[in-house]
Amino acid sequence: MGTRMKRVSEEEEGKFLDELMVALNEVWPGIVVQFEDFKNPFPALEKYQHKYSCFNDDIQGTGAVVLAGIISALKSSGLKAKDQRAVFMGAGSAGTGVAKQIVEYYMKEGLSEDEARKAFWFVDTKGMITNDRGDKLAEHKKYFARDDNNGLQLKSLPEIVDYVKPTILMGLSTIRGIFDEPLLNKMAKLNKNPIIFPLSNPSSNAECTFEEAVKYTDGRALFASGSPFQDYVYKGKVMKPSQGNNMYVFPGIGLAAILNRIREVSVIVARDVIRTAQREKLDREPVLRDMNDAQLEAWIKERMYDPRKEDGYLELMRERNEELKREVEIASFEVREKLSAKL
Repeated sequence: MGTRMKRVSEEEEGKFLDELMVALNEVWPGIVVQFEDFKNPFPALEKYQHKYSCFNDDIQGTGAVVLAGIISALKSSGLKAKDQRAVFMGAGSAGTGVAKQIVEYYMKEGLSEDEARKAFWFVDTKGMITNDRGDKLAEHKKYFARDDNNGLQLKSLPEIVDYVKPTILMGLSTIRGIFDEPLLNKMAKLNKNPIIFPLSNPSSNAECTFEEAVKYTDGRALFASGSPFQDYVYKGKVMKPSQGNNMYVFPGIGLAAILNRIREVSVIVARDVIRTAQREKLDREPVLRDMNDAQLEAWIKERMYDPRKEDGYLELMRERNEELKREVEIASFEVREKLSAKL
């Protein structure tokens, strides 16, 4: 599958993406582009998010669902955003992307950005992420690196939980069972309703199962997982797991993409209003009664404000299309030249 060659450089990848985004939007204007499984997802998202309709599923898709879960959990626990302390096991781009969306929510709840950022402690394979740990941190980890540890360097997750006393335990590590019985017991001792989110997929990589989270917190955990789990009967009560999977964002994204075509929606709304008025005998345009839906929609469109009919609009769009074509031609030539040189 694919071309047998070494991975292209980030510069070449960037030029290819420039060409791709231009071409996609020329063929399908307004298309929503989903970025998936990018090794470093932040540059593309930052570059295109204000120019094209696009999103990164690993950061924003997962982040939106997890944020919804956090908001629901906070309501259930009765705690406020300012009282939260979250330990994230796993510090990849998806984890930090999710946390940044929660930071934005905390800021809307009245915290400063620094206060919101300091509500998170990240853990990777070398332990708690700090500014003075001695290793070179990946760019996406720097935002959440601790500067208030006073030289303390903690290596293991249990040590970090003892130190932080978190209200939230978030798993994006793909390490099965790292949320073990002693750790979940500790979370239950620290919190009336500990928030436990083992988000790693598939279920064989989950930091803990739903059964384990329920059993080892005496049924008090507020739980959501990346993978589905079966219901669990605990002390005679059927407990149902919540799922924090990014699949739940797609109906909303699809609806937004449709509503973004506001002119088409406006025509349909206007047509239905007219039909309702006709059924209720409140209409004032008898000529419309004999029209079928297609004819009525055409009549509505003729009378709608259309910015495309303004002076200079068509010329502007022609210039923009020519600009897009030039960008595609330049990018295509550069990519082809470099690929042919490698083969």
